[in-house]
Amino acid sequence: MHENVHQNVFFFFFFFLLFKSNLINSEIQSFKIITDSRSLIMFEDFGFNNPGYISISISSISITTRSMNPTNSSLMGCFYAPSPARRAMKLALLNDYCIIGKPFIFPIFVFNERTLLSQSSINKTIPVTIPDLYYIFFLNCAKTSSISMNVDLETYNIKPNGDPYYTDEHFTNLPSTLFTFSFLFFVFLLIWLRLCIKNKYFLHRIHILMALLLFFRFLDLFSYAKTQHVIRLTGLSHGWNVLWLVVYFVKNILFVNVIVLIGAGWSLLRPCLQEFHKYVLSIAVSLQILANLCFVLMRGFGPSNEHYSKEIGSTENIWELCISHSCLCWIY
Repeated sequence: MHENVHQNVFFFFFFFLLFKSNLINSEIQSFKIITDSRSLIMFEDFGFNNPGYISISISSISITTRSMNPTNSSLMGCFYAPSPARRAMKLALLNDYCIIGKPFIFPIFVFNERTLLSQSSINKTIPVTIPDLYYIFFLNCAKTSSISMNVDLETYNIKPNGDPYYTDEHFTNLPSTLFTFSFLFFVFLLIWLRLCIKNKYFLHRIHILMALLLFFRFLDLFSYAKTQHVIRLTGLSHGWNVLWLVVYFVKNILFVNVIVLIGAGWSLLRPCLQEFHKYVLSIAVSLQILANLCFVLMRGFGPSNEHYSKEIGSTENIWELCISHSCLCWIY
């Protein structure tokens, strides 16, 4: 009874995270920033080809200040920068350092009083003509001021026929590569099923679990390839990201079970597990479940989140700890 309640609570929490998180960075993004005082708010990093475009829309802009003096809005704006500016951006993130006007920091637009008073929103599309990895971010060099706004952002490259595609230049061939590997795993699955049927008198339950693992590995690669393919064409994942994470979750749990059960000799040498192996299996599966939840959280937190660095750092530490301890369980 209690186990069923715990399982229901866990699966509710897992699927809540799936549907509430902005999973797998799409290249058409909408997010809300509320009373954020950070000097640098990262929006996106994207590898542009020639030509590429950044299209950004800012609305519902509100600036609040802790000072008695009015805010100098010209110290705020949206910028983009190529990879050589990474060091300056690191200074801005760690030391609250203003990098407006520094080399390789290019403005998309800068706030001014006239614009803020006359327009309810700001829309800008700019070309990127030099191929590189670019960072798109908001800078706030008004130390005592906070910003609230809604942001709509699109980053895309242009095909030779003039159509946009929303894939990072460095991952252009990723969908086709993933589809190829998913096909190979499907072939492995068919070969394994044929061997199992041919040798059905020697078939054990572990062989069925191994077939399931091959199936979910194929499904994992296929759903991720489909996700990247749909993002490439439309800029959005259209729910394929949720399917991929569910399959990814199940595949990892199956993988841990198969490794531990093979190590324990289940279905091959022993029909039943010893108490020690049962404990090892339960610990390994629990750690893998926790690691998967951390993975979902890491995909869900966007860099525009005010507590992004703190949250993602803590979650990554827990994830690495769970993975390392889960590996120790496999060894035992």
